[in-house]
Amino acid sequence: MDTTSDHSSASPLQLPIIRVTDTDAMSSEQLPTLQQHTLFLESNPWLSDEALSDPKSNNPRHSSETSPMTPQAGSRTHPESAFLSLPREIRDMIYERYISDIDGFVYDPKTHGFMTTNGEPVNIPLAYTCRAIYDELWKRVCEVKSIIFYTAFSEETRQDAGLWHAGIHKLDLYKDHLVDVMARQFLTKKLEEEIASRYPQFKTILANWRSKCEVTMNSKGHDWGETPSIYRDFICHTLRTISKDPEFVRTGQKWVNGLWVPPHKYTVFRNIFELISLYPEPWKLPSKEEISRLERVSGVTQEGSAVVANERRFYHNDANYRYSAASVAIKFLEDPPIMVRKHIRNIRNIKLMEDRESIAHPECHIRGLIPHLREMPSLHVARHVNLWMTAYSFNNPRWDQVPFSSSSTIFSRSYRSLEFATKAIARWMTEANALKSLGMPSGAFTLLFDGNPYPELSHHVFRAVFQRDTAWQIALDMSYGSEDGLPQPSWLHRRRRLGYMYENTPSLVRDMNLGVGIIHCNFDIGHEHDAEAVVLECQHMDITGWMKKWREHQISWYDVELLLPNLRTLREKHLIPT
Repeated sequence: MDTTSDHSSASPLQLPIIRVTDTDAMSSEQLPTLQQHTLFLESNPWLSDEALSDPKSNNPRHSSETSPMTPQAGSRTHPESAFLSLPREIRDMIYERYISDIDGFVYDPKTHGFMTTNGEPVNIPLAYTCRAIYDELWKRVCEVKSIIFYTAFSEETRQDAGLWHAGIHKLDLYKDHLVDVMARQFLTKKLEEEIASRYPQFKTILANWRSKCEVTMNSKGHDWGETPSIYRDFICHTLRTISKDPEFVRTGQKWVNGLWVPPHKYTVFRNIFELISLYPEPWKLPSKEEISRLERVSGVTQEGSAVVANERRFYHNDANYRYSAASVAIKFLEDPPIMVRKHIRNIRNIKLMEDRESIAHPECHIRGLIPHLREMPSLHVARHVNLWMTAYSFNNPRWDQVPFSSSSTIFSRSYRSLEFATKAIARWMTEANALKSLGMPSGAFTLLFDGNPYPELSHHVFRAVFQRDTAWQIALDMSYGSEDGLPQPSWLHRRRRLGYMYENTPSLVRDMNLGVGIIHCNFDIGHEHDAEAVVLECQHMDITGWMKKWREHQISWYDVELLLPNLRTLREKHLIPT
């Protein structure tokens, strides 16, 4: 949609008259000044043909490098302008009244401009009068209005986005496998201590490697109950650390040769360091060069992403690959539109509307905003994640290698249970909770789960499944080692069991129940379930009995579809129409 305003209609006769009549909110000092300057824009000398620029005219000053919403370089302000002689605080009040009907400014990445929340192009005729007013008005827009971002899709970028998504996931799996092989050979006591000092939550994994035990080789991207993006950081840091050993290259080449690449496929990376050194930031909108490099190293292509024999596909031609709203916002702050470029640090509120499933670990994309939030202490970011279109996976987030909706995941799993819904929600929660430790300023971010368009069903799922799953994790921990309870499992086995979400899930859900913290919902989430009652219910059962009991409280997608006949249509929005 073209968000550029039509300036052919912005003539002096059509500009609105501004009369300030509401003086109730003004101080006694402001009122006399304002009464001396009743404002009639239609008679003001700024509004000459010379001051207003028409991009459809043959004005030689107008070029593609000049925004149609920006006054031309030759536009003038009258030295005795009545409006500009008003105190700045009065002018700001007038600007606010002028834009009061615009709820928020929705950024359109296709046009690098703004729309209103109802999809209309933003048109602010007052901004075209002169450069001073233009700058002041857009500065006030940044200060008092929310800048809104949605997930971004276009047919032109769909393939690149899909290759970026698939390549990143393929890279993650390669590194999980490689580190498990190499760490058991090259992780010394000194290196173990160095890595553990930086990532203490993964001490047990390091100790297992030092004991020559397999840990991540067959984990298929399992994050072991810790923040997934920090787990990936840990894997990459470990590989870089142990790769300093002189024998690492030769052993690593044996690993490459052992991938069993079919004869018709080329070796995806010639040097093991190509794999180790490549760690793309998933929240970026990648360049063609970055996608090309990732494609070469990962071996993922549009034609066939199965590099190793008998491997599943990583790229699907029917998937609607989208960039997250957070990624679009990061690009906006790095390269803002011309109308707000001077005032980017005056932005106070950003809303990220994650209204569709997006690519490349979207739950962690807020990490890319941390440097901007540190530089802009007055900025607050609110991220809205839709449960039905974004947070709930239509595949299995626990075991699926490449979580993204395609026809093979949406339709073949239509009648699976929602047993992994809590895991999917908890992933977004644990990523949000980790932001403070990564440098996010206090009070700069909130996460909201949006239950629309089915708030009542959202309440039912949270009450019956989410709260129950949380109590189940607590109950399992209460049972371990207790009389008539379950035997204490190892660190690894405990975190691989059904019913375990993330280590901090119980505390985060407790905060949500109390209405505190940075994570909220726009629907009733029910109340906390009694974990002790779960323990009594499963008393004397072995782990098989616990797991059987756990599945009894899950809701199937079949039941959900009976309640929501149009849910299938909602899912199909993830796919390219055929």
